[in-house]
Amino acid sequence: MQLKCISLFLVRGTVVASLLLGITCTGFEAKAQGEKGTPPALSEKVLNQIKLLGEEKHSRTAAQRKMSSHLVHAVKQRRGDPALRQLSSLDSMVRVAADDTVPVDIKAAVSYQLLEEIMALGGTVINSHEEYESIRARLPLEATEILAARDDVRSISQAWRPFLRKADTSEGDIAHGADIVRSKYSFTGKNVLTGEGIRVGVLSDSVDHLAYVQSLGDLPGVTVLAHPDPLNCDPGCSGEGTAMLEIIHDLAPDAELYFATAWNGQDSFAANIIALANAGCDIIVDDVGYLDESPFQDDVISQAVNAVTSQGVLYFSAAGNAGNLNDGTSGVWEGDYRGMFIEVDGGFAEVHDFGGLDFANRITLDAGCYTLFWSDPLGASNNDYDLYLLDPTGTTI
Repeated sequence: MQLKCISLFLVRGTVVASLLLGITCTGFEAKAQGEKGTPPALSEKVLNQIKLLGEEKHSRTAAQRKMSSHLVHAVKQRRGDPALRQLSSLDSMVRVAADDTVPVDIKAAVSYQLLEEIMALGGTVINSHEEYESIRARLPLEATEILAARDDVRSISQAWRPFLRKADTSEGDIAHGADIVRSKYSFTGKNVLTGEGIRVGVLSDSVDHLAYVQSLGDLPGVTVLAHPDPLNCDPGCSGEGTAMLEIIHDLAPDAELYFATAWNGQDSFAANIIALANAGCDIIVDDVGYLDESPFQDDVISQAVNAVTSQGVLYFSAAGNAGNLNDGTSGVWEGDYRGMFIEVDGGFAEVHDFGGLDFANRITLDAGCYTLFWSDPLGASNNDYDLYLLDPTGTTI
């Protein structure tokens, strides 16, 4: 287990510091001593690193300002940017594949010309959705900045990987009490609740091993509307969709089964929800989550669910075990912004007070990723926040 503390720095107006916003640290707790002043636990080394990152941020070109910080840092680190050379411990969190490409989500007006340029730059288009003005692609790292310079591109960010909300073992028929219901409503010993006339759609990672399972007689025919892109299954998809279909077939052996992947990004997930409903599915289930789904307003996935349920489709999603104290995933802070000040580089920066004039929020967390959400409209925020992760000593970003 690692202890991680999160502090949010918010710059407002003119601040005599090349600052941004936010600190996350492992095993480190800082106490502000008053309304103003430098908390003693923030070392000069950390303050200098924050300053360097601020200078890097304010030096970004118009194209770089459309890119996520992860991508900008990865590009600049490759180029040997002087400021980032002094931050050797900074991890951009961008994982470049063996073919020198990175998965990205592009927000833009989808056009033939834009798709052609992606391919001309050495990229691969995984999917595109005009209705969501989005493209998921793999691009050479250096090409991300070239593409961001286009007027029709609004933003480029590293693609978020989804995760499965699944159990290791399942006794679906018994766990759901379906055997009891069938027994109660059987007619002269004959089961009449078989799912006949019902279409059920499944959204998961993939239907790997489907043919093998069908050869064993454990599954009938399945209509597959969309497979995951192989590039999104590195090192491999688990075939969780096949497992879900097996459980559903046990519960309702005469139901027609459909599958579409939810593994190709949020916009593809949403489009496949609509596609399953358009294919006539009466019930749709999924076990997939994205860590960047908005908690404050309905994003594309929620909007798609709302659209199909308004047509009478029953939609079920696995809740998962995130937020579980025993699993070390309950480190969540939510509340309104409260400002306080700390001294940085001879000036004052406004930071968030988590309570008791403490700008650090200590949480228990295993290795993983962290996310920051605020309640501005999606894609239309005028606020700027930055989150920093420090080492356990609180001396290195």
